[in-house]
Amino acid sequence: MLSKPGIPLLILILLAVLSGGCASQAEPIPTPAAPEAGDASIGGRVSAAAQRWRNQTVELYAAPYFDDGSGEGFYLLEPNVHPRTQLQSGGTFGLNDLPPGKYVLVVGPSPEEARLVIDANGEAVIFTFYPDETYPLGELELAP
Repeated sequence: MLSKPGIPLLILILLAVLSGGCASQAEPIPTPAAPEAGDASIGGRVSAAAQRWRNQTVELYAAPYFDDGSGEGFYLLEPNVHPRTQLQSGGTFGLNDLPPGKYVLVVGPSPEEARLVIDANGEAVIFTFYPDETYPLGELELAP
C-alpha cells in the first residue's frame, strides 16, 4: 500500500523551492560615494539594461537639461564631454563628481542606441542635483 506524502515533506519541498528563488535576487544597490566639494554624486540600478543589451558594455550618461521656465526644454548629450559611467553586470552604477544642475539620464551601449530614464507615466525624468549632495536613485526604468 502506498502512503500519501505527509505535510512535513510538502513543507520541505516548498521551502527548498522558495529558498532557491531567493538566492537569485539581484545584488543590493550600493550607496553613492561622497562627491568632491561643490559637486554631486548619484548611484542606482538600471536592471533592464542587462536584458536589453546582452554582452555589451553599457554606459549611463548625464546629459544637461535646459528648460525655458515654462516646463519645456531639451537635453544635449556630448558623450566625450558630459559625465558618464559604465554600468556593472547587474545594472548598478555610481557617478561621482557630477557638476550641479538639471540632467536627464541616458543609458545604452552608445549614444545612438541609448534610452532615456523614464517615470511610471513614461515621461523623461528631469533630475536636479545640488552641490555637495549624494543621491541614491534606486531602480530606474528605461524608455522602450
